[in-house]
Amino acid sequence: MYGRQTKSSCARSAALAATLILGTAFTPAASAFATYEAEASISLTLLSVVGSDGAASPDDFLVGASGSTFDEGAFTTGSANADFDNVVVDPPLLLGVDDTVVQSSRAFGNATLGSAESLSWTDFSLFVENLSPDVLNFNFAYDFAVAAGVTGSLADGDDASAFALVDILDDEGFVDFVLEASAGLLFGPLSDSDGGTGTFSFDLAAGGQNFITGLIDADGFASATAGPTVPAPATVALLGIGIAAIGVQRRRRGAA
Repeated sequence: MYGRQTKSSCARSAALAATLILGTAFTPAASAFATYEAEASISLTLLSVVGSDGAASPDDFLVGASGSTFDEGAFTTGSANADFDNVVVDPPLLLGVDDTVVQSSRAFGNATLGSAESLSWTDFSLFVENLSPDVLNFNFAYDFAVAAGVTGSLADGDDASAFALVDILDDEGFVDFVLEASAGLLFGPLSDSDGGTGTFSFDLAAGGQNFITGLIDADGFASATAGPTVPAPATVALLGIGIAAIGVQRRRRGAA
């Protein structure tokens, strides 16, 4: 009689545990997400043009700026958003003293169950020519900046990266600037930036020319996938109880 009651009790325990397990929902993994943003910008101001007799006449020089888009686009799969924007010197501009020219690129996006990618790559050029019979000194102020950042849940399948670049140089060897910022979700850093302000100048002989060219680029990528569902902690405990009860019942039946 005692043995039969023990077996019945074990069977009821196993049945109860199984019922609780089957009735307990699985808890999904933490929501996945990843984002990126990158931006690069330049600003140039013509401060002065000076000859041996002082400030040059506007007829004595030519400074022209222009920009173009080298490549741009936004691509997504699944649940994601991607975009870009830029400010390009188009149409070309002629600069006088105290005039400023600006160009920038930006890429940004996010993903929750899919992937996002965008880029904005632009070219910049500045043409400087001395139209006078005298040697002229051209003086410019600059403000360059790059920044990149990513965020994410760090769930399985999350990844994000961002990159920004300013690369400016000239034909005569007076100007050479390279600024980079990069960020990565998996290997870091999560944010990065660089920048600088200041002035540069150069002399041009009569009829002399100088070309200043540059790249102003931004791009980024993000992907996120749903992680596997996992049993809630209570479900794991109940599963252990059920297995133990069933094991006891089988061992006692074998000993009977």
